[in-house]
Amino acid sequence: MHTSSHQFILFRHSPERLKVLYYVWNWSFIILSAAAVSALSLLLAIGHYDWGVFWGYFRYPVIFALNTLPILLVELFLFLIIGRAWIAYSATAAFFLAASIGNYFKLICRDDPFIFDDLNLIGMALEFAGKYEVSPDKRIAFCLGSAVLMGVFLALFVRFRPKRRAVRFIAAALCLAALVPAYKLCTGGLYNSEKTDNFSVTNRLSSTQNYISHGFVYPFIHSIASAFPEKPRGYSDAIAEKLLSAFEDGKIAPERRANIIAIQLEAYSDLEEAGFSSIAPEVYAPLRRICSESLSGRLVTNIFAGG
Repeated sequence: MHTSSHQFILFRHSPERLKVLYYVWNWSFIILSAAAVSALSLLLAIGHYDWGVFWGYFRYPVIFALNTLPILLVELFLFLIIGRAWIAYSATAAFFLAASIGNYFKLICRDDPFIFDDLNLIGMALEFAGKYEVSPDKRIAFCLGSAVLMGVFLALFVRFRPKRRAVRFIAAALCLAALVPAYKLCTGGLYNSEKTDNFSVTNRLSSTQNYISHGFVYPFIHSIASAFPEKPRGYSDAIAEKLLSAFEDGKIAPERRANIIAIQLEAYSDLEEAGFSSIAPEVYAPLRRICSESLSGRLVTNIFAGG
């Protein structure tokens, strides 16, 4: 009698328990799918650098969290609006992985990460993309294959769809609003703190290595602030205009006017000045001729082009 009574109680409460498990199952995989997109993005974020950078993302949980948070908020927002987990995931994965692949190729081709300010150069980038031999490698194939498998899994086994439209839209609005504090976290002081000090195999003084040491999504958002520089303290348009108005435009007689041509030779050096004496004379002959016919000088920069 005791055994049958116990079984009856389990049966009576099992629908509620199953309902809880149903919600836990669906919500857990929605969250895990966003974390999977983040992990795949981080797999691409290191470019051609040491794998120690990738494992560092997990030794410093703050880095992984800040790379995952924007992805999770976007996916949750889309899920609450659309109501289909696999569609929300697929759209999120397509967007973030496409950007991650762009960053991956930029690192390999130019040792330069994809920052927010590069969005102004998309047209130029597409124009020059044909001049590089870029093709998907095993890492990209793995990331894309894994992303597709996760989408299929969600389509088959994560069928939950929120029914209360008002609650869904309110929750979606909250996700959208949460992007603001997420942005502040990504652009705040954590970027240069001990909690994100992933420099065991990279040089923090290198802007590229500093960037990849923080992942991709996180440093990309962090780069937004630098794309909109603030005016210096005390700067005034009116005062600047007043100061400039005190100077009159100079007048040059027609016979004394000249065309000014500025030539920038990026990543170009005069190796003879560095002590290489066995260079054929014709290599620098055009440079010597141009210098003799113009105003020329030496420029010292704090970077070394080409990495």
